[in-house]
Amino acid sequence: MKKGFTDTRIFKCPRCGKLISFEENPYRPFCSKKCKMVDLGSWFKEEYQISTPIESEEQLKELGIEEL
Repeated sequence: MKKGFTDTRIFKCPRCGKLISFEENPYRPFCSKKCKMVDLGSWFKEEYQISTPIESEEQLKELGIEEL
């Protein structure tokens, strides 16, 4: 018989900071549906960004950067 996911460690919700357990939490890593949806809304509003490294000197010139 396979056991389900069990994790009794305590974590902070990445949105509000409330202490939570992952065990039987359908909204993990968030504490609630509200925190999960607020975080998703932040992604939709483009409040978060995943940066990419500059790879060429041309890109530096376009940004107006002469030297690093």
